[in-house]
Amino acid sequence: MHRFVFLVICLSTATFTIYRVRQWLSNYTYLSSKMMLSPSETEDPGDMIKFPTMSICNLNPARGIALYTMRGEGNTMPNSLNYELFTDAYHGRVNTNVSEPYLSRRIYQIIDFASHQLESMLYLCRIGHRKCGAENFTKSLLPFGSCYTLETTVQGRLMKRVMIWLAMEEVQLILDPQGFDYLVPSSGLVGFRLLLHAREDPLWSVMPSAIYAGLKFHTIVHATGIKTVNVTYIDY
Repeated sequence: MHRFVFLVICLSTATFTIYRVRQWLSNYTYLSSKMMLSPSETEDPGDMIKFPTMSICNLNPARGIALYTMRGEGNTMPNSLNYELFTDAYHGRVNTNVSEPYLSRRIYQIIDFASHQLESMLYLCRIGHRKCGAENFTKSLLPFGSCYTLETTVQGRLMKRVMIWLAMEEVQLILDPQGFDYLVPSSGLVGFRLLLHAREDPLWSVMPSAIYAGLKFHTIVHATGIKTVNVTYIDY
């Protein structure tokens, strides 16, 4: 009798576990941030269609470890001055405790060196069924840190009866925000600014409407773009 009860319990546990795993897998795509983009312009179906440009910016403008390991010329400057100089410049404060030669260092040089590098943040990048990597992004230096821009193009597809060319592409990114290196305050947030914009739009102009992705160790982002290219009705 005890063996029978034990067997029933084991089977019930196994069945429940399998059910939960299958349910999690079926809902996986709903666990990530999603955006649906539907531009209204029409173009020649033979042309490549530009997917709205995607840019990502870590909420933390500079890595604390990098600020404390960055040296001045000749390795004569204290490491702590990098952090002091950067935070003063970031918050618009005037620093009177730093020597003139050290103040001559451009703040963008510090941002370029100390910002989060995409090579170490990017765990997965896919454009449709194609793999992509850090080499597919362009780095931009902004007052609030580095941003990385991805640009891609998509092809049209033909639907039955009604010849509608649809351009559809999904971009999937898995990113590590490296929250362990957040020494510059960012309002308690850990994650990324995610910007969707036209290629000609300057990044600073779309920052106020940025989408925030986080707060996870690995931030998962899905973006799907659908665009109607040309519509021709066919009579049968």
